[in-house]
Amino acid sequence: MPSSDAIEISDSDTDIEPQNFSQATLPPSSQVYEISDDDDDEWPRATVPATSSPSEMVIDLPDDDDDDDDFSISSPQKAAPRKPQGKGKARALSPYYDSDSDLPDGVQEVLKSIPLKNPSSTSQPSYSNKRRYSQTTPHPIDLTDSYETPSPPKKTRSDKPSTSTTTAKKRTRKTAEEKAIEKVCSFCRLHLKRKRSDKAAHKTANKLVTDKKGTLKDMTIILSDSFKSYPNLAHLLHKKIDEFGATIAYERVQLPGYDTVRWQRLIKREYDVSTRAFKPVDPPYSRYENLALLRLAINQLRPLVLNDGLVGLLQDFRRTHGLEPKDQVFIMIIGMGRLRKSKPAEWNSLEFEHHTYHVCVEDEQEMVDRLYDYSADLGTLVARSHLPQGKGTDNKDTWIKMLTQIHRLTDPAAEGIVAEYPTMRRNPDSAQHLLANCKIDRRRDGQKTATGGGGDKVGQALSKRVYTVLQGTDHLELVFKDK
Repeated sequence: MPSSDAIEISDSDTDIEPQNFSQATLPPSSQVYEISDDDDDEWPRATVPATSSPSEMVIDLPDDDDDDDDFSISSPQKAAPRKPQGKGKARALSPYYDSDSDLPDGVQEVLKSIPLKNPSSTSQPSYSNKRRYSQTTPHPIDLTDSYETPSPPKKTRSDKPSTSTTTAKKRTRKTAEEKAIEKVCSFCRLHLKRKRSDKAAHKTANKLVTDKKGTLKDMTIILSDSFKSYPNLAHLLHKKIDEFGATIAYERVQLPGYDTVRWQRLIKREYDVSTRAFKPVDPPYSRYENLALLRLAINQLRPLVLNDGLVGLLQDFRRTHGLEPKDQVFIMIIGMGRLRKSKPAEWNSLEFEHHTYHVCVEDEQEMVDRLYDYSADLGTLVARSHLPQGKGTDNKDTWIKMLTQIHRLTDPAAEGIVAEYPTMRRNPDSAQHLLANCKIDRRRDGQKTATGGGGDKVGQALSKRVYTVLQGTDHLELVFKDK
């Protein structure tokens, strides 16, 4: 049985007999209050017993005549809390006194007025999470509101994320990261591929054109429907240009009663003046060349010359084909025969005043060769139109540059000719064969020419071409006939 708790009160004036309380009226065994009548005004500190039993709380009453109920009780340094009995709204017991309501009124009033202080967290070690949380409470606990030490907040089951949900979120995040990385990698691959493609296109656009046959694949020869009455001409023309990729098209007659030819070119590159290089055109587009050809038979030309109708016909031809006055116009005449070397005065006026060029052919095969040459020259002209025109520094240099304009006549060959014939006057009229033995010291790449075999001489073919250009009387004669 628990021992009886006694409260001893000593007073010098009045002798009060000690009172014995029953178990029902005594305070709980966890708390013992010792009240002594002392003259000392200081409040005694609560003492902690050496044993593990709960500490006692001592209440000291001052030695005063007045019956004053105001006194304080020092808080114990350790008090084991009691667990509440039952669940629900059951009131928890205080760690300092039990729920007995039959204590003396003065003691109850004193206990209610005691401000509870948090025990120091360093005085005694913590024994549970609840005690640790109560020691770190920043504000004092009001015993009038609750007698239970506050517990730390607990996570409910709904607040805790499930393992499957966490795994699904991680998997979703990982999938999104993989998609983002794949998107960046795809963009980088596309960028590198486009960069390589642009570099290859730029290299192709600036490739030097050394063979005019390679330009025919971008050319389209447009004939008027009146050419369908010449089946052999169409057959010869297809046979000539089909192997080089050129195409032939027909259009309705723009100028009734006459045969016309136009050219259309596929534009794949354009020259950029700022970068001084060709740039590729994407996508390519087709454009009509500022050039057209008018075919006239000898029986059509005679009345036009007699009636001065060439100028009017030429103006109608330009208007129907959308050509400017400075655009080139070819007039091809078939069947001149012996009159081919003669040059009427009307032709000269047309050439200078209306910017025309006259060509004489005898048969359909020669006409096909002319169309082939014009088509190839148009492609080469576009590739070289941006190049600067070189000028000679003196008469000798000018004479060399003139010779290099002849087909297949290189600079070393021109220098060899100039060494034998320094000026054009020194070249006699019979020079058709005299230039064949002119020496060539080096090749075009600068290496020395091999002696023998004809590689160190100008040759008969080049000699004849030079003579045709410089001494020829037929201005319509071909300098070089492509086989």
